[in-house]
Amino acid sequence: MIASLKGIVTGKSANGLIVEVNGIGYEIFVTDQLLVNSQVGQKTALLIAEYIREDHYSLFGFSDEQQKNFYGQLVAISGVGPKMAMTILSTDSVENLQKAALSGKVEVFKNILGVGAKTAQRIIIELKGKIDLSAKADNSKDPAYQALITLGYNNMQANEAVKNLPDDINVNEKVKLALKQLSK
Repeated sequence: MIASLKGIVTGKSANGLIVEVNGIGYEIFVTDQLLVNSQVGQKTALLIAEYIREDHYSLFGFSDEQQKNFYGQLVAISGVGPKMAMTILSTDSVENLQKAALSGKVEVFKNILGVGAKTAQRIIIELKGKIDLSAKADNSKDPAYQALITLGYNNMQANEAVKNLPDDINVNEKVKLALKQLSK
């Protein structure tokens, strides 16, 4: 199973990139934003989700874990295939799509090309139970968050511990406060 690819963008198609890794060119379907922001000749690193059927094999690429996880939640919904999931991800940020699902805004999904009213309602219903409210804020770039991950805490624990900490304290103090919260 392919989990990630690092290589050089050697070409673009209508909805994907050709990424060369050790002499092999992989066609990877990506979101519109990633397609626009990628340049031929540029190095890239993508997280990969494979789509395998007896007559079809495709790779879907993501710039971060949050996007890949949301893609996984979308394709698990009946009536939402990988290409529709990528279309949904291309419309807005993961956080905004999650907020729309949590607040029951069917029109956000219904206005996406290829998503009908019934599918939009199904997306809302199925996502409501799957969205982790504590993981809404992306703290993965925070050094205190990274320290907690290194210490063996999982993403949800680390996210929860650092999300309400003040920004005006140094990393060591942040880690101490986060560890204090986690020990409760």
